[in-house]
Amino acid sequence: MAKKLSVVLACVAAMSCASGASSDSFIELTPYPGWTGPPAASSGPEVEIFRPLRSQSEWSALWKTLRPHSVGHNVDAPLVDFSKFTMLVAALGTRPTGGYTVQFQYAWDNGSTLLISVLEGRPGHGCMSTTTLTSPVAIVLVPRTDHPATFQVDSADINCGATRSFH
Repeated sequence: MAKKLSVVLACVAAMSCASGASSDSFIELTPYPGWTGPPAASSGPEVEIFRPLRSQSEWSALWKTLRPHSVGHNVDAPLVDFSKFTMLVAALGTRPTGGYTVQFQYAWDNGSTLLISVLEGRPGHGCMSTTTLTSPVAIVLVPRTDHPATFQVDSADINCGATRSFH
């Protein structure tokens, strides 16, 4: 896995891959255009979810787990053309405070599997945050694929320490 990740990172840096990786490719990530609820930091499901959705019924089931205050109680999930797209969902589940974020870094198709890189941002040293429970979620669309998906989730603490000034 480390060797494959090194190849992926080298390709990211070069923005193109040399011979021997011709079947490998980055996948364009398109933010989900139908996401019109409140900030994604508070509207995700209460449980952690990292997976692709490939049908309207899967999307509708996830939609029902989103916070009721963010999508309304009786609103159906927006229609997505799953013949053209696969939806990728990264939800952190409930976190104890504000200041948590989740974002997609990239998706890579090696010809048989999708490798999806996700970054969780956490409030770090010196960060002030609300005491409200939050449930960060990120949703993107990629061109339709039936390849199995592997999510790699990395975490980073956000440093909110005071800025030093020198006189």
